[in-house]
Amino acid sequence: MDYTRWDLIAAKDREIEDLTNALQKIADWALRAYPVEMFADQDLGKARIILETHGIDYSAMHGQWARHLLGGIGEIAKEAIKT
Repeated sequence: MDYTRWDLIAAKDREIEDLTNALQKIADWALRAYPVEMFADQDLGKARIILETHGIDYSAMHGQWARHLLGGIGEIAKEAIKT
């Protein structure tokens, strides 16, 4: 099948729309996730002391939280890229 210039432009337009939708989904999620009204900011210095007093590595927990958040963002991006 021969693609015309317009077919290629339409395909690129769909790709741009899919990627734009994925970015919007990430932005919407970032603005709604863990609102301060429900999850007030805490004194992270105190949290570190409390956790480490009980043998919990604060840096390891921080890494785990970051992987969780970035994993969700990565899944949205991966889904958009493969379409």
